[in-house]
Amino acid sequence: MAADIRDDGWLSIGGGFESVPDDQVLKFMDKARAAQGLLRADVDVQAWREVAGLQVLYLVLTHVSGLAELNVSLVSRQGAVQTVAVEYDWLGREVLDGAAGVWQIVGLVALALASVSSEHGIELPVLPIHG
Repeated sequence: MAADIRDDGWLSIGGGFESVPDDQVLKFMDKARAAQGLLRADVDVQAWREVAGLQVLYLVLTHVSGLAELNVSLVSRQGAVQTVAVEYDWLGREVLDGAAGVWQIVGLVALALASVSSEHGIELPVLPIHG
């Protein structure tokens, strides 16, 4: 099952899940949607687009059962859309169970984004610091 969350922000998350029960995928994508909202809060999207030369970063979160570390790779760039594959055990208990699952996804996606920035030179948005 492929799942997709796209809209007009700087970050979109989708997923690639094969031979997995739909209810698990839907549970995961609900949490991924919440995580995406947290990661996108208070970002000046237009300023980021000008600096990065992109319209959107599209992360494809691909489930690999038992994979304990993130595997991040650039897949393609079509126009102003950069697609990035992020392999991990996205349907593991720590991700699917309870409210902490959203925070697990936020942390893992943040690590993946940091990797994309440091290893491939893709600029990330400036996050506002409230003091």
